[in-house]
Amino acid sequence: MIDGRRVVGRYVADEAYAAYLRGTTLENRGEFGAARTAYEEAIKSDPDSAHLWTRLGAIRCREAKKNGNPWDAFTRASEIDPEFDDPHTVSELNRITRAASVAFLEGKLADRPDLLARMTPEHPPWSARAVMVDSDYCVLDALQRDNVTLVTDGVRRIDETGVETVDGAHHEVDVIAYATGFHASEYLFPMTVTGRGGRTLADVWEVGGARAHRFCMVPGFPNLWSVYGPNTNGGLGPGAFHELVTRYALDPALPDLFGRCLLG
Repeated sequence: MIDGRRVVGRYVADEAYAAYLRGTTLENRGEFGAARTAYEEAIKSDPDSAHLWTRLGAIRCREAKKNGNPWDAFTRASEIDPEFDDPHTVSELNRITRAASVAFLEGKLADRPDLLARMTPEHPPWSARAVMVDSDYCVLDALQRDNVTLVTDGVRRIDETGVETVDGAHHEVDVIAYATGFHASEYLFPMTVTGRGGRTLADVWEVGGARAHRFCMVPGFPNLWSVYGPNTNGGLGPGAFHELVTRYALDPALPDLFGRCLLG
């Protein structure tokens, strides 16, 4: 859109921009109900602006917090309205949440309709854990690199050189990062991971439960590395543990440690 004003990297219609400015002014005054109405008016003029949808969601949360229930906006966004008829959402507020997310996806993947179709979930927002990403550069940008291919077919088996999918294709890889779902008390379930001497992780963890050196290395499994492994649910958030494990992986002494493990 050429006519209009720029709002967070994108032009919006003049009518939408005027309502947006009115909304931000009211929001700064603490008049959250009036600000929400202004943002809703802005969206009617320009429904494709991801930022306007984001502002609407944010003001609903601030409004709920001001009214004494900071979880009210989330609760209402995930509540099922039995009278609401939509294949992908469960209420009007849930639809607004989805629209904001889809607008973000469309902005990132505008030149790749094939990726947009595969990266747009069919389930309602908050029926699964939301994925938070950086708006400037994230997985949606990485997927569009020339050296990245998104494969969504199921895995038939893993062999010595890579992954074979159910369509019969073989994908050669150097590293496999497992993201398999979970049972909260059973790490790496339902895979069977076999190490030296034919011992499995289930054998090692049978007595005493799941454990690993610095959350990521298990004796007898020299080429297995875990991120968000045993003992990482605690006072710190998952992201902090991911960062700690990554920093440990980048330690210059680690290749020598791995070499001794492999040769020992």
